[in-house]
Amino acid sequence: MSHAVPAPAAPEPIESAPALPAAAEIPAPHCLNCHAALHGPFCAQCGQEHVEGPMPVRAYLADGMNTLFEWWDDKVPRSLWVLVRRPGLLTREFQAGRRVAWLLPWRLYFLVSVVFFLLVNLLDPVTTASLGVQDMEAQRAEAMNRAIADMLPALLLGVVPFFTIGVWGLHRRRHPYYMQHLAFSFHYLAFVFLAFSVPVVVRAAWLWNVAMLGIYAYLVLALRQAYPQRAGAAAARAAVLFAYFWVLVLFAMVVGLMVAAIRTAVG
Repeated sequence: MSHAVPAPAAPEPIESAPALPAAAEIPAPHCLNCHAALHGPFCAQCGQEHVEGPMPVRAYLADGMNTLFEWWDDKVPRSLWVLVRRPGLLTREFQAGRRVAWLLPWRLYFLVSVVFFLLVNLLDPVTTASLGVQDMEAQRAEAMNRAIADMLPALLLGVVPFFTIGVWGLHRRRHPYYMQHLAFSFHYLAFVFLAFSVPVVVRAAWLWNVAMLGIYAYLVLALRQAYPQRAGAAAARAAVLFAYFWVLVLFAMVVGLMVAAIRTAVG
């Protein structure tokens, strides 16, 4: 007896892959500065380069070098006003990716420090000629003072990366990347130069004490704005950073003295 062969089962229908959304339906990234839709590496509205994640060192330096010698534009008075009037706001804007509207942190530092050292050299030079001293020992001391003065801008610039380590160490949970804190250091030291410019111009010794109190109070306010925290926590962290800053400055001055002594002895 023949047995009927069962018919093969019909294949199960294959589900079609979901249709890809049309290009118009894919949300375009937006500029962090002006919030316009991006269609390339640069914003067509404000011109800011789009950087995913924390700004890398390469882009940070490239942006600064492109504008380093543009000494004056409308960003200068606006950035200086916000630097003084709203401590920490420029850092917060930079960390949020809004870079085009303001001077870059290291360009602002460079501009203010150049003006400060020009004022020092023009208004407050200390030389043996001004004191009427002409002996050999005084001339050697003057040579060392001049050597230190020549190195001082570079020495203080060298303080910046080490000061940033302190800022990063106290706030690394909020912003884990070093470059995010470097902006705070440049902004704070730019204000320090501005504050110390006042006693240099006015030539009043008591204003140096006021400036010292002012840069500590500014540090407290800047920390509260750039890294939102309670007033007590900001004051405590500011005290640590303030002491750390002056230890770094003292160390830089010791290094300057050693180098100046070597240069004077060789010369």
